[in-house]
Amino acid sequence: MLSVLISTIFFLSCSNPVDFDQLNQYSSEQVFSLPFVVFTIDEANFDSTVEPVPSIFERSNFKILDGTFMKESLIQLEFDFEIKNGINRAFKIEIIFRELDFNGIEGREVHLLEFNVDAKNQGFTEKVFITKADSPDILNFLRVEIKLTLEDDSTPIDQADAGELEFNSGITVHSKAKF
Repeated sequence: MLSVLISTIFFLSCSNPVDFDQLNQYSSEQVFSLPFVVFTIDEANFDSTVEPVPSIFERSNFKILDGTFMKESLIQLEFDFEIKNGINRAFKIEIIFRELDFNGIEGREVHLLEFNVDAKNQGFTEKVFITKADSPDILNFLRVEIKLTLEDDSTPIDQADAGELEFNSGITVHSKAKF
């Protein structure tokens, strides 16, 4: 009998009412990183027998934000860019985020980033943060275009000093899901 009384006192003294509202306040923060756009172009891509090619485009589809769950839970996109320019010309780099229509046809521009990279700059880095709160249209981007434009037309591309441009980028997605 004494053991039942002690057990009852022990269990009742250590109990608190269950707060089910805590479940409504629970959220899961997720962060994941992956490569974004990676390519290498040598200076021969800008040279032709008739006249120099002033711009080159790279296009890639991006399906991470295609689903409703990611669009609702996205907080921020973090982009890391590393560019090694071994070519003797400066570049303007435009990163154009586009939406696609339901047929996969390219739609309007939803965001634009621009960088100027000096000639022979082997260590260009840039980090860009885009939040859903500041740029809600970023949720609609499903294609990215990279446009490389040669600057300074007065400097010819030096074939004797062949070089290449390495473009590496990664994306970190920050999301928070509520249950």
